[in-house]
Amino acid sequence: MKTLPLLLHAVILSLAIGITITVVLVSSRRRSAPGATSLIVFALALIIWAISDFLYRAGVSPIGKFWLSATYLGATVVPTALLTFSIEYAEHGYYLNWRKLALFTIEPLLTQALFWTDPWNGLFFAGKGVQTIGAVPYSSPWLRINAIYSYSLMLIAVILVLQIFSHRLGTYRLQSGAILAGALVPILAGIISHAGFNPTPDLDLMLIAYTITGLAFIYGLVHYRLLDLAPVPRDLVIERMVDGWVILDKKNRIVDLNPAAEVLIGSPRHELFGQPADRILRDWPNIVKRFADDPMTLDNDGSMSVRDEWRYLNIRLHPLMNWQGHLIGHTVIWRDITERRKVEEARQRARDEMFV
Repeated sequence: MKTLPLLLHAVILSLAIGITITVVLVSSRRRSAPGATSLIVFALALIIWAISDFLYRAGVSPIGKFWLSATYLGATVVPTALLTFSIEYAEHGYYLNWRKLALFTIEPLLTQALFWTDPWNGLFFAGKGVQTIGAVPYSSPWLRINAIYSYSLMLIAVILVLQIFSHRLGTYRLQSGAILAGALVPILAGIISHAGFNPTPDLDLMLIAYTITGLAFIYGLVHYRLLDLAPVPRDLVIERMVDGWVILDKKNRIVDLNPAAEVLIGSPRHELFGQPADRILRDWPNIVKRFADDPMTLDNDGSMSVRDEWRYLNIRLHPLMNWQGHLIGHTVIWRDITERRKVEEARQRARDEMFV
């Protein structure tokens, strides 16, 4: 390896070591936080990749092929860890049981198996073997499959983080923005590399890209408390609310509701989508007319029949505005205050009886 690339790789290796130490120290203290274990695996795989790639390109022998094998081990585990972290960060960690996590080990293990059995199958080095120490092969049947697989993982990771970024505000948005920027770097690096515009042909551009990803994670850990302030699963909170919750669009049609609202209305949500607001507010016709004419916040108490039983309800309507201040819909929230009203009425009766 030439002196300049060797120095550049030493810088990358130093960064990778620093990233690994920081991520492992911070994440190990918060191992119960969603994504903490995935971050540790990401950092450890990155350091394996950086060290082995450095030693292989430097021509450290007689075990040069071992270093190359370790390089591909790190290179296949890093995008996998990035995806599992993104799944957990995007509030879908309940999908990652041990059986599904085991599936993610298939591709890295298969890569190692094909690497060491290449003299018999010719899939990894295309039958050419490792001819020059320090020259990393990039094109062969299996490496092309591996590239497609890795980019697919990265793309899914970006989509998951992008969903969080687009639905969060404040610190959560800045936090997810740092992660999103880091996740995009390897994809951009891959596009540049495969387009033949690699400015560092003597270095692994993907390794540099993932090192930048690691720096983005550290930025999120330090500045935005990545593992301390994990996004609250808002959809789960709404689904489990005791209060009924309905979203109306600009034309006052039902576009979303939670299970509590289904019970109050007495119909399943799939039958209610697209229905006009007066179907669910038929006991409050004046309210429907008022918020249709004036997008103000309303707060009313009333009663309605729920499964052949009259219930006292507090109903609140709030206008939904876009960032330009234009009305785009309303939220309707019902709170069952039947028990409270019964207590109040019982107290009132008791007071009345005292003066009879």
